[in-house]
Amino acid sequence: MEDEVIEKLRTELFQQIKSERQVVYIMSLIRKLFEHRKIKRYRLLSLYCDWVLHVKLDRAGAKKILESFSGTRRRSNQLKVFTFEGVRKELGSFLAKFDLPTEIVNKGWFQFRKNLLGTIIDCPLSNPTTSIKGFSFIRTSDIFKDFTGKYFITYRVTPRSGKPDEASVMLADQDDETKAEMKEKEEWFNRRYRLKIYGKLMNYAKTLTGDERRKVEEKAEKIAAEPDVKPETFIIHDEGL
Repeated sequence: MEDEVIEKLRTELFQQIKSERQVVYIMSLIRKLFEHRKIKRYRLLSLYCDWVLHVKLDRAGAKKILESFSGTRRRSNQLKVFTFEGVRKELGSFLAKFDLPTEIVNKGWFQFRKNLLGTIIDCPLSNPTTSIKGFSFIRTSDIFKDFTGKYFITYRVTPRSGKPDEASVMLADQDDETKAEMKEKEEWFNRRYRLKIYGKLMNYAKTLTGDERRKVEEKAEKIAAEPDVKPETFIIHDEGL
């Protein structure tokens, strides 16, 4: 039975990941291997295997994750879970242990992660015994119109008392194509921002005369001309700009 599961998993891992269905199937097979071998390691991977198969997850793994959101190491714990770096590392180690293809944690990782997130988004982790009542990835949109985990992940943490906290984490493991897109968007934003400051400074210069006007105009020209200069370096704060 175990050999059959391994061969099914091997066959699926040779396929290009294109759908959430494939991710669910892969994670369900990995979960079966956990049960056959009674594997206790790979805490994050085990959690995600359960997560993709449930509408709401409140098992022991969920409790451990929720507990990690509090305390002095909250930020580092969140980044490990939210950016998928931990589960990627554990998945790679697990596949290597069974001598299985590791394409999905290398070149195929970004497509796999996208479909994994699409499977678990809006599916909350919850546990009534922790100070953190629940956690879930949530759908949102901003100027990038993105909620798939290509650029960032948005999440909601609900404490036992108080209001829910929503935030976004920029992903650090982007592929080269996404990094190039992000750089292009950042350069576009910076150009637009510099031109806006340039216009404000030039309008302000019109209210001045002599050397004061010349100095403000020079600052404006420098902002517009030098792409590597941060515009805020030259903002004259007492001018109300």
